[in-house]
Amino acid sequence: LDSAKIEARRFEFERSAVNLPGLLAQSAAFFQARAAQKGLSFSYEAKTDLPTMVLSDEKRLIQVLNNLLSNAVKFTEQGHVSLTANSQAVRPGLFRVVLTVSDTGVGIPADRLTDIFQPFYQVRDGQQFTEGTGLGLAISDKLVSLLGGQLAVSSTPGKGSTFTVSLPLAAAAARAVVAETPSGNRRMVGYAGPPCRILVADDNTDNRLVVVSLLERLGFVLDEAPDGQIALDRALHHRPDLILMDLVMPNLNGFEALEQLRSEPELADVKVIAFSANVFEQNQQRSFKAGFDDFIAKPIDVDSLLEKIGLHLGLVWQYADRVLEKPANDNLLSNLIPDYQPDDNQESNLYYPSAGQLATLLDRARRSDIGGILALLTEMETETPTLAPFTNQIRQWANEFDTRRIREYLTKVSTTA
Repeated sequence: LDSAKIEARRFEFERSAVNLPGLLAQSAAFFQARAAQKGLSFSYEAKTDLPTMVLSDEKRLIQVLNNLLSNAVKFTEQGHVSLTANSQAVRPGLFRVVLTVSDTGVGIPADRLTDIFQPFYQVRDGQQFTEGTGLGLAISDKLVSLLGGQLAVSSTPGKGSTFTVSLPLAAAAARAVVAETPSGNRRMVGYAGPPCRILVADDNTDNRLVVVSLLERLGFVLDEAPDGQIALDRALHHRPDLILMDLVMPNLNGFEALEQLRSEPELADVKVIAFSANVFEQNQQRSFKAGFDDFIAKPIDVDSLLEKIGLHLGLVWQYADRVLEKPANDNLLSNLIPDYQPDDNQESNLYYPSAGQLATLLDRARRSDIGGILALLTEMETETPTLAPFTNQIRQWANEFDTRRIREYLTKVSTTA
């Protein structure tokens, strides 16, 4: 679908403020775990001149980076994979960022270097056939080009390959930076002003429970509705400040409920955010054309949800006074976990999950899969009781729906442990 959209020139980018070092570190941590599963070493180096916040399409940056790293690990049976990032200021506010992915894998013959960027081309190493559609590099090459950059490759058969992405990236405006990372390492505890009422309309009980539990902890007044008709009735009765509306529901679906809601004068201006597991572009465009104020994909990303709620309600978020700071000692748990105080014998008793388990946890945290995180923690504790200090902290953050903290912690553990 991506390839077809690009060819038809109907591909759209969604530019926003992106934390570039954070994005690179998370991808590096994930593929370090993947490399470790194959017995490969992995290195990541980011130069100090790398800009912190840039304007770009975060999803597409991740798509390109993950494709290159995935191929590097896939085609390397021994040795190492590396990711390096550096930048150069072109002019004030504009940078040329260069990302380099290298491996010691099978390599590519010189006469095939141009072929690998063709759709459906697949590398075959002797008798080895590598799974995949053969579209990853073709799409990555086109995405980089559409972003104004270049994707180059050099390779030696039997020794490895190096892919280089060069992109022009503008620094994010100060206002966008504040909106993107308002909390730093602080924990969000509420918002300023009178309580706001939010109606959550979704026929999936578990989905409603997750959202309601999260928002109640932050001081919102919550109403629930299992279908579109009940959502409309409760909206008329309670007059919410904002509605989170699932698109697929019985009785009235999200589009039908919105149409009737907009016909009521007292509800015509209420903010309504669509959320759906159907994240295809046409579904999102249909939602906006129907009159929804915004769109959130399922499974819900907590950070994105709170950011959009704050934006549409004009909220000023409040955070806990305590800020996580790095203490003088080098104990990893002391550095990462608030209020953690190791005893005299604790240093020798620290246990961490396997690289595969860390990668799975990080993947579930990225998807805000709270249930999946808690289930895996229980499984890990049962199999390895010595992981209790680690799992207890992750469980606490999961119960607070703090997936940002979980991601940051797992990223540091993956690169340090």
